Amino acid sequence: MTTNTPPIHPEKPAPATNPAMHSGDGRHPSVEPAVVIAAIGVAVTIIGLLVSIALGIYGMNVRIDGMNVRIDDLGTRMDTLETRIDDLGANLNTRMDVLAAEFKADIRDLNTRMD
Repeated sequence: MTTNTPPIHPEKPAPATNPAMHSGDGRHPSVEPAVVIAAIGVAVTIIGLLVSIALGIYGMNVRIDGMNVRIDDLGTRMDTLETRIDDLGANLNTRMDVLAAEFKADIRDLNTRMD
């Protein structure tokens, strides 16, 4: 045994200690400051992630609402365009009917001249 080695007593085992907790004055076990700081860091990280998720969901809802407004506007424009196309089709049909009637009249006129 060297001078720095403590004496070993076979009849008395060394007490087991937990490095993270010690009894202090007997009220409550105390926790190492590094453990407390790590726990606070984890809590802040989790809160930050939850806030980030909430803001992301809010941002997506705002974008979706904006898209819904644009889609409604597009639907209104398409209805207006459909009405214009229907009016144009009716106008063209009227003109075609007039031209067909004039063409038939011209053909009848030619037939009467040829006879």
